[in-house]
Amino acid sequence: QRVLALKTKVNHIISVSKENREQLIELGFSPDKISVIPNAVNYDTFKPLDKNICKEKLGLSSDKFTVGFIGHFIHRKGPNRVINAIKLLNDENIQLVCVGGNKEQLDSNNFTKVLGAVPNYQLPEIYNAFDIFVLPTLNEGNCNVIEEAKACGIPIISSKGTSVEEQVDDFTGILVNPLNIEEIAEAILKLKNDKSLYESMVKTLIAKRGENSIEQRANKINNIFSQII
Repeated sequence: QRVLALKTKVNHIISVSKENREQLIELGFSPDKISVIPNAVNYDTFKPLDKNICKEKLGLSSDKFTVGFIGHFIHRKGPNRVINAIKLLNDENIQLVCVGGNKEQLDSNNFTKVLGAVPNYQLPEIYNAFDIFVLPTLNEGNCNVIEEAKACGIPIISSKGTSVEEQVDDFTGILVNPLNIEEIAEAILKLKNDKSLYESMVKTLIAKRGENSIEQRANKINNIFSQII
């Protein structure tokens, strides 16, 4: 009944991903009334910074390969899958930073620095302390943190079979089965050891900066308003 009421009252829907658009169509909304405009990023805020300085500010070793996770410490987002993947690698030169919750929510280990939720303006320095960003999420609409990490030039490891496939390709990261710990571990190890691949991804991400700005998104939304009002 709620969907029926919405269908009669809504003139247009802005969806953040193709996957969400398909879900809305399945609910009975007209495809002609749905536009896909993904979440965007502020490139003035999220940008590459000196990695060694950013690691030092977080008290991290500049000599270690730093894996980063930002998100709720819940099963859907998968921080414990990242931890278990690193445990599987058993590599003392890998350290992990998890941002977004309490340490008690994570599987115990001796290689993780945990930060609670932080204000948005502090995130750029945190992203830039990462060598890679890993988010084995089970489901997303359109993932803001992936766009922010990309804007900072950080290669991504995330999930096949989700809308993340619209955000990450072979030139900017590695997509894995988010429930397969071995696949996550192999992807981390590949980006740690294959310097040529890693540097190529960083170069591509920096070259793509500006392609998904908040100004462009605002213009697209304004154009839709102009058409329907």
